[in-house]
Amino acid sequence: MLKIKFEVDIAPPKGFRIEAKYLFHPIPFSVNTYVPSDLFAGKLHAVLCRSWKNRVKGWGWYNLIWYVAHDIPVHLQYLENRIKQTENLEKEFSLTEKN
Repeated sequence: MLKIKFEVDIAPPKGFRIEAKYLFHPIPFSVNTYVPSDLFAGKLHAVLCRSWKNRVKGWGWYNLIWYVAHDIPVHLQYLENRIKQTENLEKEFSLTEKN
């Protein structure tokens, strides 16, 4: 038996970008995905803002290292929007590379 879990964000924060990916196996089809820098912002948000308690997940750090190793830039504006949406950043604060 194969189980697949889908999570759907019904109220995503503003600022994300998508791109069409074309796959040819097993049949030709296209799928819209987040651009890599927006995916990185989502992963960084998960590592920084998830309430881990005693349930630290190694995959979060693995993902973070993967994005850094592949020189994927983080989309700061989207990261800021995600952090503000989960109320982990004050609304008047602006996220920059420096801070």
